Amino acid sequence: MLYTKGVSLGHIGRYELLQPLGRGGMAEVHLARPVGDPRSVVYALKCILPHFADDPRFVQMFHRELSIASGLCHPNLVSVLDHGRGDGRAFMLLEYVHGPDLGKLLRTAGERDVRPPLDAALSVVVAVARGLHHLHEWPGKHGGAPGFVHRDVSPSNVLVGYDGTVKVTDFGVATATAHTRTTEAGGVKGKMGYLSPEQCRSDALDRRSDVYALGVLLYETTLGERLFYGDNDYAVMHQIISGEYERPTDRDPDYPAELEAIVLTALAHDPEQRFDTAEAFADAVQAFANGQGRGLDLGNETVARWVAACVPWQPYPAFAPPLPAPTPVPAVRAAQAPPPPSRWPLVLGFAAPTLLAAGVAAMMVTGEDDAPAPPPSPAVVAAPPAPPTPVLEAQPAPPPAEPAAIAPEVIEPTPPPEPEPPAPPAEAQPEVIEASPAPPVEPVAAPTKPTRRKKRRRHKTKSRPPGYDLDAPRPPQ
Repeated sequence: MLYTKGVSLGHIGRYELLQPLGRGGMAEVHLARPVGDPRSVVYALKCILPHFADDPRFVQMFHRELSIASGLCHPNLVSVLDHGRGDGRAFMLLEYVHGPDLGKLLRTAGERDVRPPLDAALSVVVAVARGLHHLHEWPGKHGGAPGFVHRDVSPSNVLVGYDGTVKVTDFGVATATAHTRTTEAGGVKGKMGYLSPEQCRSDALDRRSDVYALGVLLYETTLGERLFYGDNDYAVMHQIISGEYERPTDRDPDYPAELEAIVLTALAHDPEQRFDTAEAFADAVQAFANGQGRGLDLGNETVARWVAACVPWQPYPAFAPPLPAPTPVPAVRAAQAPPPPSRWPLVLGFAAPTLLAAGVAAMMVTGEDDAPAPPPSPAVVAAPPAPPTPVLEAQPAPPPAEPAAIAPEVIEPTPPPEPEPPAPPAEAQPEVIEASPAPPVEPVAAPTKPTRRKKRRRHKTKSRPPGYDLDAPRPPQ
């Protein structure tokens, strides 16, 4: 199974979990590799299930499997490379077999209604028998008489690689011959359909119980059909105990007689009538394959061709192409809140006109203070064209007194004009009247006086007295 996910499932100990490979009643298996080493080869990490991590019975079974598997070393047995405890669970690190199990190959052949090639089927069974014989002969870590039994030889526990490698795995229920009676009452270790009659009866077991399971594997791989099947487990167990099953020639009349004899010997109801060892069973099958006129070539290359025909090849996980780098998403950057607008343009927009007006006003005030007082306008002197009588009556009145009272409120330091100028106009009035009797409206509408008066009125509203008496009677028209 190719590892294609980009997210880790966590880690146990110093190993990173990549993806699940399988799950049983006591433990689960993950594809794993060392943390921080992406180019490392991958392994199969088997760890006890979380809800059994604190159960003494399952912990003891797990450690018993570890003690057996860690001491085995054979080309047809899965090796234990490391073990420990992480995340509160015990684990063991196994070598990874890149390929399917025998159960998947048999199901694929059944779906296609194609019988497995005879040479490939015999090659697989012989390899399994060689590995089991090594287990049966292993004296254990502390030495002693050999006598270990697998007790769960089934297609799902036989791993077949794309290169034709065949390895037996899952020693979870394997035990020594002296402890085969430690199974709890009512509990049967192993998969139904591959149990020996003595296993179904919970009798004492030895290596010949695994030889019986080898006979079932040989029957099913050569015919492509299940040997024992029924509506429930009790029906299957009844067939096993009673020995009720069809011979290979009953299902296929062309089945080789020599091979049928090997199958029937391995499936004998009495253990004394079976092959004494798994090695004797493997030698018998090998002798049949090498028989005269058959020319069957047993080996990994034959198995590899069968696997390639059943299951599409997949690259090894260690050489899987690296995951592409994630592309930046511009939408994430666009979603960021823009910076708040600066207030300086608004402040300058209001402050600039104000400062400009203040500067102009200051320049005008400075210019008016430095300029000399303008002389009295002749138009103002000639403005009142009153006859001599009104002018003489206006002389006793104190017109200069009123401007004198207003003079202290002047802002500028420039002194107001002297009050003497009103006297000379009285002498010049006859000349103005004789020269050109101007209409009474002209003195009021002087062209330049209103403009200059507005400027002075804004800054010096009371700096100059009026040019004529507003209370004086107007001359007759």
